[in-house]
Amino acid sequence: MIQEFRRSLPNQTAPFRAEILFYDEIELEKLFATMVSELLRAITSENIRDAEQQEDDEVEKVARRGIAHVKTFRALFHHKPEFETDHTTKSFVSQAESDQGRDIVSMMVMWAGELIRQAKTEFQSTTQSELLQQMRNYTHGPVDCEDDEHVFWPLIKKATFGLTGCPVLEDGVILVDMPGSHDSNSIQALTSRRALRECNYYVPTAAIIRALSDDTLNDCLEEGFRRKKVFVVLTKIDDIDTSLSGKQAELTARLTDLREQRLCAKREGKTQEKAAIVEQEEELEEELRLVRADESPSTAIMERNSKVANNMIDDYKRRTGDQRPLDVFPVCSKMSEQYQRGLAARLDLTDEQTGISAVLDHLIKTTLEGRFNDVNYLYQDQLPLVLNRIELWCDKRHFARKDVLERTVEGPAAVSASQTGF
Repeated sequence: MIQEFRRSLPNQTAPFRAEILFYDEIELEKLFATMVSELLRAITSENIRDAEQQEDDEVEKVARRGIAHVKTFRALFHHKPEFETDHTTKSFVSQAESDQGRDIVSMMVMWAGELIRQAKTEFQSTTQSELLQQMRNYTHGPVDCEDDEHVFWPLIKKATFGLTGCPVLEDGVILVDMPGSHDSNSIQALTSRRALRECNYYVPTAAIIRALSDDTLNDCLEEGFRRKKVFVVLTKIDDIDTSLSGKQAELTARLTDLREQRLCAKREGKTQEKAAIVEQEEELEEELRLVRADESPSTAIMERNSKVANNMIDDYKRRTGDQRPLDVFPVCSKMSEQYQRGLAARLDLTDEQTGISAVLDHLIKTTLEGRFNDVNYLYQDQLPLVLNRIELWCDKRHFARKDVLERTVEGPAAVSASQTGF
């Protein structure tokens, strides 16, 4: 499913709105034909299970994907006896190997059409959480449904969200989240590629921990270079080991030992020995403070961000030959989500260090740049040309009213000439 995020939609009367677009009948037929084919291959793989097949990673991958379709079919058509259990679902789909194959897909398309006709296509709410709650059967994966409930997400081509109060969207930016142009499902992959052609920027994302070894990300960067302007967002920068380093652990252990010695000296009345230990404690605490500052999670996060980003920029230039530096934006996600939900004691990064403000600024600039160039072109190039043509026309055609027309035309022309530095 493609998810599109915009500013307020034309018919929006609440802060948050969503509009659903389903696949048409032809697309549904291709979608179900692909799913049935993959499930049949998975069933065949289960039945054969020879050693050669088990060692074939591609066969296993297709088998896992095919078996996953059982839950999808049952979530969609759980009210049909053919999908009452996993076994009946496989038995029903297995009939597609015979001459009834096209009939099986046609029945699924017909049942899907019935579901679509009873589905809602518009949702509105005053809060984001309430909107998502209304759409739970339209956006979530396979679930155990009640008899009178249905899920619709496998049938949805695109969900468009109209959001208010978001500066980036209000400025005209449209964010499009795609399942991937390399999706194994041909219909979803085609839908993603068509949506991509309408976008001005190609923004591949990946968790920072796997960014340098992610072949899919590298493919996206090369494809983005060929098709569009491209920049990268690296997520989960705060997913990092924050346990004590060896140096911190050593200093902490020594400090604990000194405190025990000081307490012992105090109990025994050894004043001079206690004073010497206190002095050692103070020196050790200062050393530990400096080590913690150098080895704090935020420091480690920033160092890794810089290292990964620089390596990606170099690798992008080597792969594509593009001499323009690649824009890379590492952003915080894991800890910030926990913090917002009250699951973390504090967020160990400043607003600037989270990287989110940098991404928002970049998105705004991408839309402002084009509009500024349009205004600048009209003001510096087109407006003087229009004024000159009016002036020539006045000189040739209306000598009788020359003085009046000159004042009318030369005033704006003079203003334009004095502000050419705009």
